Amino acid sequence: MIFGTGNCSERVESILVNGEYELTGYLDNNPQKHYKLWNGHMVFPPKDVAELQFDYIIIATIHYSTIIEQLINLSVPEDKIISYYTGYESPKNSSLSFINNKKWERNVINDYIDAKFDNYIKKNKFRISNLVYEMNPVCKDKSFFFPEFYPIDYTFKKIIEENASVCRFGDGEFSIMAGENRPKFQLVNNKLSKRLCEIITKNNPNILICIANNYGSLEVYTDDAADAIRQYMTAEVRKQHRKYIDISKTYHDAYITRPYILRKDKKKPKEIFNCFKSIWNKKDILIVEGEYTRMGVGNDLFANANSIKRILVPSVNAFDKYDEILEEVLKFNKDNIVLASVGPTATVLAYDLACSGYQALDIGHLDLEYEWYLMGADTKVNIPQKYVNEVCGGEVVSDCNDEAYISQVVSKITF
Repeated sequence: MIFGTGNCSERVESILVNGEYELTGYLDNNPQKHYKLWNGHMVFPPKDVAELQFDYIIIATIHYSTIIEQLINLSVPEDKIISYYTGYESPKNSSLSFINNKKWERNVINDYIDAKFDNYIKKNKFRISNLVYEMNPVCKDKSFFFPEFYPIDYTFKKIIEENASVCRFGDGEFSIMAGENRPKFQLVNNKLSKRLCEIITKNNPNILICIANNYGSLEVYTDDAADAIRQYMTAEVRKQHRKYIDISKTYHDAYITRPYILRKDKKKPKEIFNCFKSIWNKKDILIVEGEYTRMGVGNDLFANANSIKRILVPSVNAFDKYDEILEEVLKFNKDNIVLASVGPTATVLAYDLACSGYQALDIGHLDLEYEWYLMGADTKVNIPQKYVNEVCGGEVVSDCNDEAYISQVVSKITF
């Protein structure tokens, strides 16, 4: 089997010797490809691997290390796993009759050279095209589109002292508003799109509308984070955002829930995490989260809360169950602070709950950011017991037997 259905999978097939192998199918982490044909063969989700027949799995992606870890966690023996990008160096693999080793080594070396060159060109292309926006706040050219943002201290003041609620709009929400499939955990839904378009226009002083501060200078972000923002913030994307953002308004920063991994300043996150902890200090919290999100499990993020209750919802396409989710939350006392981590669904849920008299926070990836902060990680990495949608293989989650967590689950909504 071949793990991956990108261009690299075709290069893997090019090094296989005709008549010496049988391709039984592909594996891929993209749920939109599962149980569909790719080059005439079925694509399976990795979780099915225990039920499939194969002698070897060849990993056709540059992210081979995380895939190897993923397959081992799924009980695939290491001697059945071959990495396209490193396997040619192994004496064990040189004896495999179904692989042309000379062609393999030559292809990989050429791939590395091409990839480095392409990455250099791509990275600098985006840096140059975005430069005018990053420098423009100094130039004060009013012909450019730059939303205004409140200072983060003011945002926390509103949340802590005035019990304000938080609705966040990131790249996923903007894509759904525009009718595009982007987040792999939530497909486009017409009702969700309309609700997001409606909410971003609201002016309730007790509901903080947050968008990501990506439009001007990126000097506060790490080089990798800044390059990722530059690659995303094309002229077309800026034009798309302009349809939904009111330039006369001042917004709160959606990155309030991403205080660590994107930032150059690694001392500031402690202060921000402490501000979040003060929100629920000695208070009752109701967490609405994906089935495998498990916010606060294994860390002390919510250790100072008076009590914790959890409603578990589908990890993928949660908005399909939105009416049921909202109805379930409304059964609980309004003294509970509601913390929602269910992708774009959380944006709508926080708004509707705020309108019903709750304090509700669309808290996004805050728990994962806290995990990475505690371990001192430089990049996003998998957390074994938690669903990490932004890391390759992050949907493979180990069982959680934490008794405190299990006791906090008061309701579970499934498809």
